[in-house]
Amino acid sequence: MTQNNDWDDALEQMRQVEKQLQEQVEQQQKPKGNKGVLLIGLVVAVAIVGGIIFMVMSSNSEPPPPPTVIEQDPTEFDPQISLETVQRFAGENLRFLSLTMTQVRPDGTIDFSAGGNPTVEYTFVTGNDSEFVIVSVAPDLTMSRRTQSLTAGTTLPLRVEPPSCDIPQLWQLAKTYNAPNNGVADINYDTSGYNFVIGSLEIDLQFNGECILIRD
Repeated sequence: MTQNNDWDDALEQMRQVEKQLQEQVEQQQKPKGNKGVLLIGLVVAVAIVGGIIFMVMSSNSEPPPPPTVIEQDPTEFDPQISLETVQRFAGENLRFLSLTMTQVRPDGTIDFSAGGNPTVEYTFVTGNDSEFVIVSVAPDLTMSRRTQSLTAGTTLPLRVEPPSCDIPQLWQLAKTYNAPNNGVADINYDTSGYNFVIGSLEIDLQFNGECILIRD
């Protein structure tokens, strides 16, 4: 409804300009020396009307809708590089808190076609720290969103840097603790850094945000 009203207003202003031009034409038909002035007035009027139409159309243009699917290969999904896309889907005015991913291969990717039901979840918090916003990624890379209220007294970090470590680098370090070359690991990233776990081999390593091993 607002868009129609704005367009009607623009059309009405165009009619007013047209009426004023017509009056000027009638007044200046006889004096031949005023043709240049009339032409300049016409050009200015057209520019004004064009500007009005542009502003009306621009003010009513809608931003593109957030994505609902991550554009990657589901057999080689990289959760870290998808954070920006996921955050757009999650909503505005949210702070990133953590990324949880299971069945991560040594090259840092997840194969959603493999067995074991790999999972990927991104957790954000609203600007007023009233609730968590959790985004899960399905095997077809569609995203779903759910919220969870914070309990009273919960303390949250003011900022968690986006994950930036090279996962293959973490794997190389984990191999010195008997991590297999072709295995998979569960990795959680939050304000503490990266927790690298292979439960079947009792491997539980903690790396900081700079990829440095701080606990084995």
